[in-house]
Amino acid sequence: MQKLIFGLLSFALLIGLNGCTKVRFYSNEDFKIVYGTACGWCAGEEYISITQSKISYKRIIPCGEDKGVETRNNPNTAEKWDSIWSSFNYNLFKTLDYAVCNICVDGCDEIIRVTKYGDTHEIRYNPSQEIEGIEELQQLLKGIFTEFND
Repeated sequence: MQKLIFGLLSFALLIGLNGCTKVRFYSNEDFKIVYGTACGWCAGEEYISITQSKISYKRIIPCGEDKGVETRNNPNTAEKWDSIWSSFNYNLFKTLDYAVCNICVDGCDEIIRVTKYGDTHEIRYNPSQEIEGIEELQQLLKGIFTEFND
C-alpha cells in the first residue's frame, strides 16, 4: 500500500512540475512590432515600438554634436492596433528573409521586428523598399513613425 501511495504521489509531483515548466501566460504586451532605421557612423538609430497599449519612440545618437537619447510615449488605440495586426499575415512575415547590412558600410537599414508568443522575426531591408506581402504594414508603420517626427 505504501508503494502505491508513494508511486501516485511521485507521479503527481512529476506531472505538476512538468506542467509548471511548459505553461506560459502571455499578456497583450508580449505582442510587439518594432519599426525604424539604424544607420552607421554617428547617425544612430530611430524606431517606434508598438504594443496594444502604447507606442514608444526612441532616437539614439551615439556620438557627435547631437549625441544623446530621446524618448516619447503615446497611448495606442484598439482601432490602430487592430488595423496594424490585420494589415499582414504573420506566418508569411516569418518566412521573409531580408538581411541587408547597409549599416556595415555607414548606410542605413530599415527594420521591422515582430514578436508574437515570445517568437521574434526581424527583416532588414533598403530604406523605402517595398516588401511583397507586407506593403500595407509598411505604410501603416511609416505613417505612425512620421507622426512622432512632426
